Amino acid sequence: MTTLLLLARKAITDLPLPEEDMPGLTSLSREDWEALYREAKRQSVAGLLYYALTDIDVEIPDSVSFPLVSEALRLETACRDMAAVSSELIALFRQEGLHPFEMKGATIAAMYPAPGLREYGDIDLYFPGEESARAAEMLRARGAKVSSAPDGSFHFRYKGIDIDSHNRYYDLYGNAPKPEPGGPEAVLLMLSAHTLKHAAGAGAGLRQICDLAAAFRHFDGKYDPGKLREYCVRNGIEAWNKLVCSFIATYLGIPDRQHPFNKVSPAPLLKIVAEGGNFGHHSASRSRALGASPVRRKADTAMRFLKHLPFALRYAPRVALSSVFTLVKGNLS
Repeated sequence: MTTLLLLARKAITDLPLPEEDMPGLTSLSREDWEALYREAKRQSVAGLLYYALTDIDVEIPDSVSFPLVSEALRLETACRDMAAVSSELIALFRQEGLHPFEMKGATIAAMYPAPGLREYGDIDLYFPGEESARAAEMLRARGAKVSSAPDGSFHFRYKGIDIDSHNRYYDLYGNAPKPEPGGPEAVLLMLSAHTLKHAAGAGAGLRQICDLAAAFRHFDGKYDPGKLREYCVRNGIEAWNKLVCSFIATYLGIPDRQHPFNKVSPAPLLKIVAEGGNFGHHSASRSRALGASPVRRKADTAMRFLKHLPFALRYAPRVALSSVFTLVKGNLS
């Protein structure tokens, strides 16, 4: 994990690898390289690994270099397709007088030095107010198969790509003030809350935290740190943001001046990331559950929420119980 974090930092900051870190990279054995590639795949950052290695003079075994190049080509093609579909969909909705916001996806990929190498699997859209229901009606009228959830969100496929529509921009509960979607403080708060939801639930991987790091780097000097900190305090996630920002400062090269939170030890979050990989899907129990029945998957999800409850209570005590209760209820229903 140490070497992967080092190379993820290089891919996000686009800065040369420090000379003192080169010996550790050049001394990797074939087995070490293969383990590094497997971990990058587990964390959904193989594209970042590829980008970080493009200008480093180091010998990579064929068992890693060939699949890594193939993965990079796949990602670039997929990212182009996803970005095109996202732009087309948003234009269609706007023609109907709707105002969707893309959450994560191509919007966040554009904040990376190499946007086409940021991996994502579906497109997430947010519709404000009552627009979510109108959007679903529009899609059904056009013949799309729309699957609705009890909370008002819905899912559909467009040109072979999964689309999730949300009626909540933030994974936060309560009526504390939040910025209107669209601005830099809103994007940073949304990404932070989204990562918290997964870290407190089934698990968060490195890709989600890299997104936040890339966003802080992108918005350097373009957002109000005081406002962001106030939103986090009032929504009860200041301790969480100290933790996640300490992670991106310690491991991903984001300077302290680019975020408004004091440093704490990032070890508790590193443990969650290393344990489960992307969205927690790669832990032993989760891997078994994902190949089992729906009831088994839901039960495993609920148990993982409960396992991370002490973590959630420590770093987001005001939102932990309500968020975990809602997620567990949804996965047991």
